[in-house]
Amino acid sequence: MPNLKTSLIIARSAVTILTLAALLQSIPVAADLHVLPQGAGTKDGSSWQNALDGARLQAAWDALKSGQTLWIGSGAYSGAKLNIGSGGEAGKLKTLAGKDTGGGAPVFTGTFKKDNPAKSGTTFITLSDGADFWQVQDIHLRDYGIGIASKAGGHVGARIRNFDVTGCREGISLHGGAAEANPELGSHDIEISDCEFTNYTKRGIRLKNGNYDFKITNVVADAGGKAWATEPFQMGFDVIGDDAAREKKTKGAPDHDITFTNCVALNNYHDNGEKYWNADGFVAERGVYNLRFINCKAFDNTDGGWDLKAENTLLEGCVALGNKRNYRFWGTTKMVRCLSAYSVYPGGSGGDLGLWTSGTVTVEQSSFYNSGISPEDGGKVVVTNSLVARSKERPGTAPLSAKDGVTLVETVLWDETAAQGENPQFVNPSATWEGQGDAFNSKKFGPAKGYFNTATAPALPFRRTLPLIPGTRGKTADAPAKTAAPVAATPKTAGQIALEAATLPVLENGGFEGDLTGWGKAAPSLQIKTQGAAQGQKYAAVTAEKRVAIARQISGLVPGRSYTLSFQSRGNTSKDARLILRAGANGKYLKFAAPSATPEWKTTTLKFAAPSAEVSLQISVREAGTFDLDDFVIKRAD
Repeated sequence: MPNLKTSLIIARSAVTILTLAALLQSIPVAADLHVLPQGAGTKDGSSWQNALDGARLQAAWDALKSGQTLWIGSGAYSGAKLNIGSGGEAGKLKTLAGKDTGGGAPVFTGTFKKDNPAKSGTTFITLSDGADFWQVQDIHLRDYGIGIASKAGGHVGARIRNFDVTGCREGISLHGGAAEANPELGSHDIEISDCEFTNYTKRGIRLKNGNYDFKITNVVADAGGKAWATEPFQMGFDVIGDDAAREKKTKGAPDHDITFTNCVALNNYHDNGEKYWNADGFVAERGVYNLRFINCKAFDNTDGGWDLKAENTLLEGCVALGNKRNYRFWGTTKMVRCLSAYSVYPGGSGGDLGLWTSGTVTVEQSSFYNSGISPEDGGKVVVTNSLVARSKERPGTAPLSAKDGVTLVETVLWDETAAQGENPQFVNPSATWEGQGDAFNSKKFGPAKGYFNTATAPALPFRRTLPLIPGTRGKTADAPAKTAAPVAATPKTAGQIALEAATLPVLENGGFEGDLTGWGKAAPSLQIKTQGAAQGQKYAAVTAEKRVAIARQISGLVPGRSYTLSFQSRGNTSKDARLILRAGANGKYLKFAAPSATPEWKTTTLKFAAPSAEVSLQISVREAGTFDLDDFVIKRAD
């Protein structure tokens, strides 16, 4: 005879089953379903007027049939999570989709803490058996441990679109679930597109154990730099293969046939003292094969822009700037129409390079600018119809010559310091370039030799706001990097949260750490100086002998919303100098202020209401004089 405790457990189980059954019976299954944070009307999900509340997310998903959509309306959802254990069928996906119902995209907020990454936060979507032919789109997450993770893999036909995660350990982590004996059982026919993974402590996307036939398109992985490097170590896109299986002395299946198109990896950071610093943009371990990178970019990573041990890899139209080792290859790799420029040594052991390899690399129609080539441990590089150059600003770049392991075929060498070779006449080479436009194209040779940008893909939503600080041998780079626009705190209302997730105001290079990037035709009136900055390492000195007007843009504003623009200034000697905010469409004054005449730096703040998504910032001097400027910052005022 059951005892009292057993009877209570049975009773509670029965109540749970009845409650779940009641929930499912109250949800219609003949059409799409709708969810709002607090629900509405009858709360049966049949329309926005009768939306389910956010607490019933799981029951609503389980009630969907093939081809139906669970619509998530604008607002703030706290602590929600979802298990996807059922999907649709080919051509009839089950879909979880955000919908702007008046307050922007829906925002789900968790409890992840970057200073305790392994033990805080939850997974928003967990994939289990049966998760085939599903779709997630137009969803924004904040502070989740993992955005989407699979338990055992073997998934088919999934689509992840416009799925953005800010503040996490990993954005997406997918286990293929394949074994060496049955590699075809791994997850496949998966597409990830138009996503942003910002501020993570480990990875943007991780693939392991037999994933194949993946397309990853228009995805940004921005680790957030030193401030988010709270565990070793960050990686943008990480294809692990079957490493974990090998460590257990079993044989798993490697990942393969994965194409990355128009993806960006930046700000992956690792400070390892005097030892080797890791943290890479694009990563692949041994066993992985058939990777394709088309028009992808890597910036400001403390190790490789690309660090690949995979075999049979192709990079076409790719750009790597400001990484310690822009390209790092251990297997068989081909590069076509790629650029390596301005590699940076941030600290630790090992120097900066444009291309390091212990494998076999074929390079065609590519350019290396202030970035050397160095094969080691038997590595070989054949460089054909390419350009290898160093400028006066980087005389210490690796030697421009063929050496052991390097074969140059119809390749032009140019050394500006020694006035040797043929000048390719590069278009506007810059250490702070973001990969759009014709910079680094050769006027001399056109597309016949070297990198030549012909890509027409739209710019992705990223800014190089955390360039690496060059280190000194035996020391670490410890100076703080400045952001162009700080991320605002989470607003108090659902509408504010959605707006913040959808758009952040942009004032690129407000501290002049990227020299004059974004400041238009400023020279010679605006000069960069490096002694005595208000913040960071650089500031701008204005010298005007006659009327001068220097303009730039502030974008990403929400019309009608209030903002503050602050800046620091000192030493003004002009009787008529002003910093002016103008409306973008008609040039109407919004606010203005004179730079400070004090010898010490002084902060000035202007509050304004945005008339449109973009306004103009102008430095106007009508009478001769000088003054210094630094640290322009824009923030929301409400």
